[in-house]
Amino acid sequence: MVFGLLLATGASLTAGVLVFQVAVLPLMFRYNKTVQRKVVFSNCINFPRNLNYDSPSSCSVTCGRNLNIEFRSIVDNFLIRLGIWHILPNSEIKDVADLKTNNTFHELKNSRNPVILYCHGNSNHRASPHRLKIYSVFQELNFHVVTFDYRGTAVAANFVSNLEELCQERGSEKLRLPDALVLEAPFNNLKDEIAKHPLSKLVSWLPYFKNTFVKPFTDSPDYSFTTDEYLAVVPDLPILMLHSKGDRVVPYELAVKLQNKLVQSRKSSSAPFTFQTFEREHSIGHNNLCEAKHFKSAITDFLRLIEERKKTKQD
Repeated sequence: MVFGLLLATGASLTAGVLVFQVAVLPLMFRYNKTVQRKVVFSNCINFPRNLNYDSPSSCSVTCGRNLNIEFRSIVDNFLIRLGIWHILPNSEIKDVADLKTNNTFHELKNSRNPVILYCHGNSNHRASPHRLKIYSVFQELNFHVVTFDYRGTAVAANFVSNLEELCQERGSEKLRLPDALVLEAPFNNLKDEIAKHPLSKLVSWLPYFKNTFVKPFTDSPDYSFTTDEYLAVVPDLPILMLHSKGDRVVPYELAVKLQNKLVQSRKSSSAPFTFQTFEREHSIGHNNLCEAKHFKSAITDFLRLIEERKKTKQD
């Protein structure tokens, strides 16, 4: 009797999971923007929790200061708050008397060391362990690091829909292009990433997989994330791509697709473009590229190319 009850319960549970997998989940994903947003941005995943962002040292950051920028959007009257860390290079730590003093702008403007504006990926926040590792590497390379959280993560809240609105609100002109762009484990576009993500294997066998799980990201401009198209219109921007062949989150083949598109769009450009691949046996996966043996040299070699290009232009 007990065995029969357990068997019936197990069968009911299996049937319930199957119904959810083949019917409920596809419908939720296709028509519920909240579900789509949670899947793409994963801003509900925030670990470790209960951190004091005002004190970077309590988050294992050496010689960093916290900044909070607040302003009200003229578009929707939202109060926008952005949490930022400025982490100093090792070579300048001894020159800083007081981290609590907000001298960030002065230090960045007058420093001879490169400044990295680090835009982290989805889920978690600026204090995630794997991100702390890369800040430390950048410090060793004597880079300033400016990193921040997006809306819905850590202390960041609300958002501005585009750069033009932000510049209008701040009364400033559009920023010029950066000196270079470094892409850490990038994909070509979100549509292909959704289709190739390992979790998609749970539902990719469904005959309506593309229509329910992929199509929402081709229909909505909010989720397109077409990196290949964005970068095709800035052929003079130096770019370094870093990717591991053992990456299971963003498959290596998507980075190759992005590379091919960039090479095609840069036929008449002299801007440096480097694709640094880390072999599968390095076992660094998606989040730990900075632990790769040649990571530092890839960064420094790329910066050398940029400096040589600058000198050539000046001559």
